Amino acid sequence: MPLTDEQKLVRDTRNKNMLVSAAAGSGKTFVLVERIISEILDEKNGIDVDRILVVTFTTAAAGEMKDRIRKAIDAAIMKNGADGRLRAQATLIHNAHIRTIDSFCSWVVKNYFYEIDMDPSFRIGASGELKMLNDNIFSDLLSAKLEEGDEDFKNLADAYISGRRTDTLRDMVFELHAKASSFAWPDEWYDSALKLI
Repeated sequence: MPLTDEQKLVRDTRNKNMLVSAAAGSGKTFVLVERIISEILDEKNGIDVDRILVVTFTTAAAGEMKDRIRKAIDAAIMKNGADGRLRAQATLIHNAHIRTIDSFCSWVVKNYFYEIDMDPSFRIGASGELKMLNDNIFSDLLSAKLEEGDEDFKNLADAYISGRRTDTLRDMVFELHAKASSFAWPDEWYDSALKLI
């Protein structure tokens, strides 16, 4: 399918930041891949594929993008096999940073742990472990808040805690936290939410 004029503009614009916003299924990923390929294959100002960072939300999308770029490089080599720079791209594609956001963050920590003062042998907790940690933190915070004797918090606890069952309050706190975390600046969201009360 040929690119629209707007998609060509996205593919061909250079040396400036760009925000591409379009509906799901409109071809954003396709256009992004076309832009990356055109940057790599540019005869005068080509960029090495391992100098480009592409982050996606899913492993499947990252794999598909890398595969499309690899196929485009292979096709270009078939047309012009004498071009040493193109042949180098076929090797460099294996080191290209086309990955999920969490995979890229993990790569940064493992490769630059000394810059960010973090243990490089970290691991990502399993969902069961994370749930247990969240529950423990909630229990500790609840105990601390109840011991403070804050009247507002006591009223909240009385309304949402039944006997020793704290599930309703815990679920409400976790839902609020998830909502706030979906915003770029959660603290500002909390502040604006409190102003509505």
